[in-house]
Amino acid sequence: MSLKTGLIGLALLVGTWLLYAPMLRHPYLYEDVRTVQQMTTQPPALWPPSSRMVTSWSYALLPADAPTQHAAGVWLHLLNGALVGLLAWRFGVTWWLAAGVFLWHPLAVQAVAYTAQRSELLAATGVLGAILCVLWPPTLWTLVLFVLSLVLGLGAKESAVAVVFLLPLVLLTQDRMDDTWWWLSLTVSAGAVVIGASFVRQFALDTPASALQWAQWQSTAIWRELVGWPFGQAIEHHVADVSRFWQWLALGSWLGVGGLAYVAWQKRWRGALALSWVWLALLPRLLVQTPSSTLTEHQLYLAQVGVALVIAETYS
Repeated sequence: MSLKTGLIGLALLVGTWLLYAPMLRHPYLYEDVRTVQQMTTQPPALWPPSSRMVTSWSYALLPADAPTQHAAGVWLHLLNGALVGLLAWRFGVTWWLAAGVFLWHPLAVQAVAYTAQRSELLAATGVLGAILCVLWPPTLWTLVLFVLSLVLGLGAKESAVAVVFLLPLVLLTQDRMDDTWWWLSLTVSAGAVVIGASFVRQFALDTPASALQWAQWQSTAIWRELVGWPFGQAIEHHVADVSRFWQWLALGSWLGVGGLAYVAWQKRWRGALALSWVWLALLPRLLVQTPSSTLTEHQLYLAQVGVALVIAETYS
């Protein structure tokens, strides 16, 4: 590692801690107190495995005070920033810019500060770890890390299911359709699709159709809010408070990102991959959305990896 690389990394580390230092003195947000106290006094069972099991144990293994739990969120965010930088370097784009955009983007604030939603940070760690593993030759160590990353991501939150779409896509860009990783990723993807289909079917049966009708397409509501409130936390809207115009624009914007990614494949595969990352990271949330609220900031955490890669690729 060169001196320049080390200094840039140190600047990103110090800068991130300075940005989030006020949060370390802040009390818990929303339902954080209830969530942390419950998990520290009654740790979850290891079996049967369930979504967010990993997140629950991350509370139980640390003291219940707010500064410690907030600091854990910052360290996880820094780890994810380092993984984003490594991923950008592997793709041949400006690593420090990708890491900096990801670490310092205002949309990351809620995911880092909102202790009850640490699942988004852990899910991103698992997805990034699995993607990085397949970019190296298949060895015993990379296979073990790959499995552990999948367990971490999918055991933290269901949004990590985007990894099953990202894995084949990344291998396709690397022209790796004939090695062990390709067949392993297809096996993982097929299994996840079968399990996911049963989950979506059960969710649809248990949820009134009226609640599902427009709840899927709420992503631009948060983008609209950020025009007026670009920093800090945005307001969560009930579905009924979002007009049909913004609901249709949300669907159109998501489809537009997919269209841009398709067009970009012809000339700039790195930019196309980054746009596809945004598109695929939002896909699970747009298909199965919380009926009572729109897509909120912390749920955009994984998609920000794609945003950071787009900016770094454009600069490169």
